[in-house]
Amino acid sequence: MPAAEVSSGPAAAPLTWLYVPADRPDRIGKALGGEADMVIVDLEDAVAPENKGVARAGVVALLATPQPRVEVRVNDVARRTARPTCTRSGRCCTAAAACASPGGVGRR
Repeated sequence: MPAAEVSSGPAAAPLTWLYVPADRPDRIGKALGGEADMVIVDLEDAVAPENKGVARAGVVALLATPQPRVEVRVNDVARRTARPTCTRSGRCCTAAAACASPGGVGRR
């Protein structure tokens, strides 16, 4: 099938997904200026624990206006790991992103 047929129409599935660390607004802007079909702003593994607060605030600011090409990747709230802050961080990240954009939050 030709590429034009695959990507035409409003309901076409995104073909390219670009993950960007949520604590790097310069990279988020560059990604949004690029040609990726979807930009995934990553609040999970791409952000060091000490930068999570700043990253969450940046996501809220980014999503203050509609961003149809943006989704937010958050920590799995139920995940159990050696790091006891994961569950708490996951809840904070999910809450920050959900408050800003209820339709654009997910786990990948």
